[in-house]
Amino acid sequence: MASRELPVSVALAAVSVAVALNFSAVVASTTYVGPVLGAALLPHALGWVTRRWTRSGIWGALVSLLGLGLYSSALEGSPSRILDRIQAGWHSVQLDPAPLHATEAVVLLGVLVVWVVASVADDLTFRREASTSALFPALVAFMLVRALGLSRLWVPDTILFGVAAAAFLAVQHQALIARGRTRVGRSSGYVAPCSSWLQSRWVWSRSWSAEESRPRS
Repeated sequence: MASRELPVSVALAAVSVAVALNFSAVVASTTYVGPVLGAALLPHALGWVTRRWTRSGIWGALVSLLGLGLYSSALEGSPSRILDRIQAGWHSVQLDPAPLHATEAVVLLGVLVVWVVASVADDLTFRREASTSALFPALVAFMLVRALGLSRLWVPDTILFGVAAAAFLAVQHQALIARGRTRVGRSSGYVAPCSSWLQSRWVWSRSWSAEESRPRS
């Protein structure tokens, strides 16, 4: 299981990294890159480690929230400053034109957004066994940042996101096949008997219809 999940985790982390780098559209400098990249990678690392211990979605969410709290506290120096920073960052997003100054408040807000996107995508991928829908949080965040930001670097950022998304879909598809997933759910031993039963019923109904359509003497 772990050997099959690792490539998927790496590919999904690449998608989160593409979302994090896309913040260059709304932030003026590159000082945000380190903290936001950490927020893109750590949820997937925590998710992979947590799944080695338990498959519970509740425990996974608790570990992710704890990791977010510790990471935010390490960035800000004190947990008591986090809420004030979030409010200041949101105020800056609402009132200041893009590109925004890479203040601690703006960077922390970016960290929260990317962490939530990565955590939700990780849960959808490994606990819900999703593929295309697992990309939805990242796609929404990517498009919103582009809508709020500038048009610079949109071509390389879009290409990076598209390549990462395609790679994730490819490895997730292979992983789902290896786990016996189909487009309608898990495969089971009842598929072949049910198919044979349906085929026999169809043949019988066709024969009965042909018999009924014959003229009676």
